[in-house]
Amino acid sequence: MRAVWTYRWADLPWLGITAVIYALLAKIALTFHSANGLVTVFWPGAGVALAALLIGGRRYWPAIYLGSIAGQVWTGQSPTVAAIVAIGDVATPLLARWLLLRDDSFDAALRTSRDYFRLCWLGGALSPLASAVIGIGTLLLAGKIAAAGATGEFAHWWMGDALGIIVITPLVLIWRRLPQYGAWTTPEAAGVLGLSFLLGQVVFLDWFSEVFGLINRGYWLYLIVVWGAVRLGVHGVLLIVLTATLQALTGAASGIGYFGDDLARTGLTNFWAYTMILATVGTALALIIAERARVTARLRSSETRYGSLFENMMHGLAHCRMIYRNGVPVDYEYLAVNPAFGKVSGLPQDVVGRRISELVPGYARDNRISLETFGRVATTGEPVHWEHYFAARDRWFAFAAYRPAPGEFVALIENISERKRAEEQLRKLSLAVEQSPASIVITDLDGRIEYVNPAFCAASGYGADEVRGQNPRILMSGRTPRATYAALWETLLAGRIWSGEFVNRRRDGSDYHESATIAPLRREDGTVTHYVAVKADITELKRAMTELRISEDRLRLAKTAAGLGIFDRDVVNDLLAWDERTREIWGVGADEPVSFGTFLAGVHPDDRAATLAAIDRALNASGSGQYSVEYRVINAADGSVRHVAANGQAFFEGGRAVRFVGTVTDISLRKRLERELQERRSEMELLINQQVAAQTAAAIAHELNQPLVSISAYSEAALRMLRGGNRHPEKLTRALEGAIDQAQRAGRTVHELLDFLHKGEATPDAVNLNELVQDALAIAEESGYGGFRAVLDLQPGLPAVVANRLQLQKVLVNLLHNGVEAMRGAGVPTAAITIRVRTLAGQSMAHVTVQDSGPGLDTEMAHRIFEPFFTTKQHGIGLGLAISRALIEAHGGQLWADPDAGPGATFHFTLPFAS
Repeated sequence: MRAVWTYRWADLPWLGITAVIYALLAKIALTFHSANGLVTVFWPGAGVALAALLIGGRRYWPAIYLGSIAGQVWTGQSPTVAAIVAIGDVATPLLARWLLLRDDSFDAALRTSRDYFRLCWLGGALSPLASAVIGIGTLLLAGKIAAAGATGEFAHWWMGDALGIIVITPLVLIWRRLPQYGAWTTPEAAGVLGLSFLLGQVVFLDWFSEVFGLINRGYWLYLIVVWGAVRLGVHGVLLIVLTATLQALTGAASGIGYFGDDLARTGLTNFWAYTMILATVGTALALIIAERARVTARLRSSETRYGSLFENMMHGLAHCRMIYRNGVPVDYEYLAVNPAFGKVSGLPQDVVGRRISELVPGYARDNRISLETFGRVATTGEPVHWEHYFAARDRWFAFAAYRPAPGEFVALIENISERKRAEEQLRKLSLAVEQSPASIVITDLDGRIEYVNPAFCAASGYGADEVRGQNPRILMSGRTPRATYAALWETLLAGRIWSGEFVNRRRDGSDYHESATIAPLRREDGTVTHYVAVKADITELKRAMTELRISEDRLRLAKTAAGLGIFDRDVVNDLLAWDERTREIWGVGADEPVSFGTFLAGVHPDDRAATLAAIDRALNASGSGQYSVEYRVINAADGSVRHVAANGQAFFEGGRAVRFVGTVTDISLRKRLERELQERRSEMELLINQQVAAQTAAAIAHELNQPLVSISAYSEAALRMLRGGNRHPEKLTRALEGAIDQAQRAGRTVHELLDFLHKGEATPDAVNLNELVQDALAIAEESGYGGFRAVLDLQPGLPAVVANRLQLQKVLVNLLHNGVEAMRGAGVPTAAITIRVRTLAGQSMAHVTVQDSGPGLDTEMAHRIFEPFFTTKQHGIGLGLAISRALIEAHGGQLWADPDAGPGATFHFTLPFAS
């Protein structure tokens, strides 16, 4: 829009025309309609000036100013006075324009009565005060009017501008738009205007005065104006008013008609009042009627649209009457529904006159919220919108309700079940995207990021706001080959999906590996609009793969070094996989197929039953699934027999075995070494037996020597007494009793030796020393050597030793017996024996310590105590510790006494572990 102060050459003719019209109207008004040639009650120039400013803008004020000066000078006014008075003539329309347009609520087209009344008040009543003050003040100063008559002149000046604006301005503004009369209205308009002209001539110019005489009245024009307002609208009314005004002014100037003497008598004050009422009432009435017509037309159109909408809308519409009980809504009745109601709601279409409780039993109970909401709308008139799920119909509905009348409501019903399902799917999809562990990035076609999910932020270290609008190049580390990016864009621009890996850089500068799949997003018509990338941080996976590869290399080396073979059997599909080592043991080529039959054919016939039994146990779902067995394999390539140790584990699904995995180890060398070891052990046991036999023989010889000598002496004495006649029988008796005692002593000695040496079959076995200690304590208790406090310090998880359990048991029991006897002999008040079992530091041997709280051993006794037949007890043969040492040494260990270990006697022995 051009500024109101900007002029173009094309504006000059219109400015000139405006100035000429203003000057001409000023000349006519001051010449014919003024009592003194200075002031008039009808100044049409004010109306033209305001219309020009409202239509053309403020740039028309110079034309008004020049026209005012010209008109005044034309009527004999001095140029100076005319120039000053012209300022007031410009000030009035400018002020009126500003007052009308200051809040943008005034429509210069005067389409409503409100706009017309604003024009009358602001333009016709207030604004003319400016020109009246300036004009009358100037005339007073110029001596053109007397001070005594200034008030009346001021009123006439104001009245002239006001009437000019109220009559002329609406005429110009309205007639810019030609009326739209129909074929029948145009003749009527011509007739009404003709009748108006005729009545004006009769009333104001005394036409046919001989005929009408005194019956002509001024109110006739009011009747015509009302007719025009009703039938012709504001265009017709304004023409009627203008015609009547000109006729009245002509009659007043000529001294004839209704206002013939008004100019001389009141200065046209009566004319002014008549014309003002005629113009305002007629124009306002026409505008009000036009407004009502427009409202009626809009209402009719609205009703038509509503009817069409009611009949054809896809949503359900129901007009209902609320039913209350004690002021509480309990039900409602349908007054009207549209054709779509039944389809949308799922209710019958013939619901008018029926209640919802009849149509949906239990509605009030199951849909309390909806019933209360409808009741609130019908009571308060507050419109509401809400969504509700009806379980009885398994549907979601959206309601919009308002109150057409108290106690009633109209509800617009939309079935939104599909939308709700779509929203739920969208919500799930949104949650899946938001909570996805994979990074998701959406970009536009230029690669600008529009969306990233939290997983992306966690992986990259960037916030969503930081990367939005950025290019994914911000993640480039320089370690991804350029060829990767080239292939990516080539694939995407071809409309295909790309998959690959990047080495990207986080916000903190650290690099990470990503596996990415990038795909184009398309509309239904196939147009690509965006790209979506789904990425996973595979840094740990890459590291794990590297570690796995290293681990596999190590495992391969370890497996090769250990000679392990691996088998993997698919139990369900009866498939078997062997590695290279297993094939080597069975003598099967690398390309030959293998099966369970291949395995079984290689097992030695004598071992098949035990092997199959072990496999059946492993595949039994009620067992542990563990598999361990040793068998022989006949190599298919060279016929050699190999000993194999197999270990494995079965895996189960649904209560049955599905997979069987394990290892096989060629233990032929171990078996040969075990045989050799057994042979050496047999030789050792023979040597032990020979040593024990030698010691036993020496013990028997030592222990029986004195009894036998005594028996021989007693027997010789008795024999001599018998030969000599036995004069002393009591001596003979003592000699025979002595022989008997010595014989019994020899018998007891032999019995004790046999009891100590009795060990049953010397079969080696894996022995748990901690359990052996518990057994030895129990035997000591049972044999009468209890009554002491056992302090045990046993290392948990100690490996087993290979030994004869009974022989080791006798060694421990002998040490316990010796300790108990020593403590009893010394009268120790609190007898205690401490037993420790440990791993010997730096060696693969067990270390057992037995320490009592008796008198202990001195250094000399500690060295001699293992000598055969050395004893510190009053009875005993002194072979227990000697034989115990021989047994321990036969098992690869040592037994010794420690005189410096503390109070009491302390004995130690060691044994090698089975491993």
